[in-house]
Amino acid sequence: MNNSDYVVDRGRRAMPLQLTGRQLAFREELRAFYTDKVEPGWRERYDSFEDLGAYLRDWEQVLASRDWAVPTWPEEYGGRGADAVERAIFTEETARFDAPEGLNRLGKRLVAPVLWQFGTPEQQQHLARIRTGDELWCQGFSEPSAGSDLVNIRTTAQRVSDEWVINGRKIWTSFAQFADWIILLVRTGPADSRADGISVLLVDLLTPGIEISPIITMSGHAEFNEVSFNDVRVPAANLVGEENAGWSIVRSVLQDERGADYCLARYSDIRRIFDDVVSTARELPAEHRAVAHLGADYARVYAIQVLASDLLERGQNRTAPEGLESLVKLYTTETWRTMGDDQLRWWGAPYFTEGPKERLHDQAESRHFTISAGTSEIQRNLIASRLLELPSGRKKVA
Repeated sequence: MNNSDYVVDRGRRAMPLQLTGRQLAFREELRAFYTDKVEPGWRERYDSFEDLGAYLRDWEQVLASRDWAVPTWPEEYGGRGADAVERAIFTEETARFDAPEGLNRLGKRLVAPVLWQFGTPEQQQHLARIRTGDELWCQGFSEPSAGSDLVNIRTTAQRVSDEWVINGRKIWTSFAQFADWIILLVRTGPADSRADGISVLLVDLLTPGIEISPIITMSGHAEFNEVSFNDVRVPAANLVGEENAGWSIVRSVLQDERGADYCLARYSDIRRIFDDVVSTARELPAEHRAVAHLGADYARVYAIQVLASDLLERGQNRTAPEGLESLVKLYTTETWRTMGDDQLRWWGAPYFTEGPKERLHDQAESRHFTISAGTSEIQRNLIASRLLELPSGRKKVA
């Protein structure tokens, strides 16, 4: 793929863009930064997930030191106010240099937009610390009994004087063992209130009563955690927005979580994997079965770039129909799953076990991303209800 071309769907016809002077300067500055700062082979250096986490936390400081921590944030909050093309450039060059994404992606991508859209001035003071990497965040949405069906959450928060008292459990909480704070979805209404009784709280993870239990996945990493809350008391001022009005905030967060930046980040991972496959295929005879399928995989990877770039531009222009982010997220993560299957079928186990250890991790991750940020099944439901406007199959209880 040509890393000098950035594709955005203009007039519904995909075409390479001619970069403006500002966009060219943005790209050249980023390339110079990555050339100077990215350590080749950084993925292979760390035997433990804890050591890798420490490195990625340090990388947040490296990004902040040269003003590359949050290029997509509005300028008034310390970002660069990057336009749609610059955001695509940032992701493309990150893939090209195989640069780390950092450890605070949930804070920068999800928590920050909530704070500047819905937070109080006091809550927005977190933004500066998120930008510099001095404060890491995780997200407490999914639960053991609810999974991705967030309107059925059971973690409760009861108002007692000037505090909220929290009880319950969250699961699949990425990077909680490294985080300082968590944005938490809680039920503040009656048990059967569903979306009408949900609120959003900001919780310091050093608060007494919180227990974090890492979950080791098939990749060998403990990226996920279960987080338990036992009579955890947080200030009433930590409520974001109005009590029982958190569902609109949640929907905004979820659109960002599985939106264009998420898909472009996954595109960079898939591109890296595809480039590794192509590099290996160059050493094979033309009749090898893997070589025959590379054209189809190239088309899939290119399609992700086009779809995600189009979604990014539509989002910036506020013309994206609700549900489009679910379609692009579904295509992106299902493509990774398909490639993971194909790699195993084409190359066999030695490709993973005798090559760089990152290959085995990537193969396991090909399953992970069909679950994170909303399962593929949930995305199909959202596409049906929001894009196709089909009736819900949920039975109403009298």
